[in-house]
Amino acid sequence: MKADNRKNRIKSGIRLSAMTLVMVVLAACLSSCKPPAMKNTDPNTVRGTVSPLNCTNDERGLYVCNDTLFVFISRTLYEIQNDGTFRKIFFTSNASTGFFLGNGFFYYINDQSTDALNSWVLKRYDLKTGNTETVASKIEKASYFISRGNAMILLNGRSYAVVTEKADGAEMLSYEGPYNEEYSLGKSRILVEYDYSRTIISKLTDDGEEEIIHKEVDFCTLMKISDNSLLVNRRTPPTFQVVDFSSRALSWIIDSDGVIHELIKPEGYAMHTGNYCKNYYYCSFYRFKEVNRFSYKKFDNDKLEGTWKVNVETFEQTKISDKIYDDIFVIGDKVIGVDSSRTFSIIDKG
Repeated sequence: MKADNRKNRIKSGIRLSAMTLVMVVLAACLSSCKPPAMKNTDPNTVRGTVSPLNCTNDERGLYVCNDTLFVFISRTLYEIQNDGTFRKIFFTSNASTGFFLGNGFFYYINDQSTDALNSWVLKRYDLKTGNTETVASKIEKASYFISRGNAMILLNGRSYAVVTEKADGAEMLSYEGPYNEEYSLGKSRILVEYDYSRTIISKLTDDGEEEIIHKEVDFCTLMKISDNSLLVNRRTPPTFQVVDFSSRALSWIIDSDGVIHELIKPEGYAMHTGNYCKNYYYCSFYRFKEVNRFSYKKFDNDKLEGTWKVNVETFEQTKISDKIYDDIFVIGDKVIGVDSSRTFSIIDKG
């Protein structure tokens, strides 16, 4: 009887922990529905191209299209006007992350709420006319988006799709197998393979063999920052996917010899975001001693948490703020942080 009571108490504790987690998540969702504010930002000075490192699976993105800033938050697309206010463009239910290809169309994947596995539809919204059209139907939901020139790569499981704009519309082509990219760094050739959620980086030898120099269990975004340097930025996975809580680097530089250099590696488990601007890697992170699905154990009097910038040539690390940002965007020479209250602030004016 005592054993049964003990089991019931354990079950009740688990239910309470789960309920607490749900309440925290619900509170965060409710707060995210508020249109954000722009602080310390003159929209007239923040024009340019959004860094490729921003193209991820987050349902919150900052975009530049036709020299105008847009933000996609809580399934709503806003235009950031010259006075810093947000004008609502449109709302779409059951939508995943959207993206622009630069010609006045906002693309998004919408769930048709059926029992079928491939129940997602790729649509695009015309900013000029307000019309919506279907680009492709009966597709899988993309896990990650990668911007490459005038195309968007939709990564999904062990297959991928490429979305491009044509003179008479848009086209989506699907391919089986992992998505690969090749980079030239000095005299070295670097092969990057996005295999499911992993990122495998290899150096190609003169006879075409692949010599693995890095295998990351999480998804990474990459950006060639010079003729001799490739920046690799690891993405923090959801906590329920975390299997290794040991200290791991958040970003690396691969040089022209194919040698990989760690940029920043905080002790413990770090939930982070990072981006690159003008010879510096900017990184903002929370840090935990222990993490599981329902709780986080912090370090005492943590002085490492906050926002850092790292020189990608000398690897010198400088802490620039105790504040932590959920996202870091780079537009032109401006580094913009987005905090948990959805406030946009300039971190570094370049």
